[in-house]
Amino acid sequence: ENKYPVLISVGRLAEAKGFGYLLESVKELKEKYSDIVLIILGEGEKREELENKRKELGLEKNVFLPGNKSNVVDHLNAADIFVSSSLWEGLPTAILEAMACGLPVVATNVGGTAEIVEDGRQGLLIDSQAPEQITEKVTYLLNNDEKKDKFRKEARIKIKNNFTLEEMVKNYKKLYLDLCEKRKK
Repeated sequence: ENKYPVLISVGRLAEAKGFGYLLESVKELKEKYSDIVLIILGEGEKREELENKRKELGLEKNVFLPGNKSNVVDHLNAADIFVSSSLWEGLPTAILEAMACGLPVVATNVGGTAEIVEDGRQGLLIDSQAPEQITEKVTYLLNNDEKKDKFRKEARIKIKNNFTLEEMVKNYKKLYLDLCEKRKK
């Protein structure tokens, strides 16, 4: 465990990821946890906008944008909580990776996220564009080690049982076979 709370998010620095809302939440969290750290791994067209917002909110010592990294797993393993502030998603790979590393997740309930994160089992789901909900759920987890540990265990189990390569291949095969059957009818 870190002496100071470390949040992490991974994704393209793009509109879809809603990172501006995450920065607003960190501004709130900083009032309770002055040494809180947020690391956003990724690169994209919103970098300058995010750097400006970071400065404007006085978060230069709290929020870090190190760009794309090849050792994402090392960063995930060093964090306390994974946060996804996406406005829309497909099947969020970054959440799968975070859960495989046993990270509790706070994520917006968009796209395929709810198929991966069952609210209250592997993490907590929130509305998109709601920085106050990010603040509330992160605070709850930072003050609840027992819940964090439960989410860590559940996250690893969920990934192991549902998102291994073998499991995904089996599911795709079933999907294709079902589609073929429907076309024959």
